[in-house]
Formats: sequence, structure tokens, C-alpha cells
Amino acid sequence: MCRILLAAILGSCLLPALAQTAEGPRVFGTTAYPLPDDYRPRILPAPDLAGTWSGSNWGQVELIPGEDETYTGTYSDTYGKDTGRLRVRWSAQTRRFEGTWSEGAYRHGRVSIRVLSGGKAIRGAYTTDLSCEIRPGIPALADLEWKRN
Repeated sequence: MCRILLAAILGSCLLPALAQTAEGPRVFGTTAYPLPDDYRPRILPAPDLAGTWSGSNWGQVELIPGEDETYTGTYSDTYGKDTGRLRVRWSAQTRRFEGTWSEGAYRHGRVSIRVLSGGKAIRGAYTTDLSCEIRPGIPALADLEWKRN
């Protein structure tokens, strides 16, 4: 099982070669186990984010699907009169949606979110850019949680 798991992660698996000694097994090198020619890593599809969500410090969040596993949307809880905007894209590598958020030119940053099992909640984190006019860099990193409406 370890060989299969590591092979999936590394592309080939380097495992310690063991020698039995009087004191027990001893590691003395590594052995490479190549992957089969027909090996294909399991790529998970992007979960569905479309619809209305809500959460503390974000208000009502509306997400609309776009092309290439991208979602754009808006949120209602902002510092000013501008509508908050989101744009995220699925990353198969990190198994999260990653992207940006903004409230006009005044506040903006990065966001990373994941859908919890069952699809009824989203958790993630966001950062605030140091170049913001309102509360630059605050928070440097904060959690978020949205519930599906």
C-alpha cells in the first residue's frame, strides 16, 4: 500500500531497502519502483459551488459557474458601498478553489476555499493585501466559513 501511495505522489517510489541484522532491520539504501506505463493519477473533478451561500463577515455570497472550473460571484458584507467580488478557480493539485476577492479599489486579497463533504458548507481562508486603502494587510490571514442557503 505504501508503495502505491508514494508512487502516486512521487511518480516513482523510493523505498528504503532493508537488511536483517542481529539488532533488527537496518536501512542501507533506497530502491526505485517505476510506475506502470498505463498509470494515470486520479484527478478529482471540481465540486459544485453554484448558488447562494452565507457567512460571517461575507454576508450573502452568490457564485456563478464559468468556463474551466472557474466561479465568479459577489458578496454583500463590505466596508463601503461597492459590492464585493470573488473569482476562484479549481486547483486539482491542491484540491481547493483559489483566487481573489475585492471591494472596489479599497480592499482586496486572495482566497482559498474547499467544499466540505456533503456540499452544504465551505471552509477556507483569505488574506488582505498590504496595498489596500482600508485596513491594509488586516487580517494577514483569516478563516472563513459559508453555509449553503
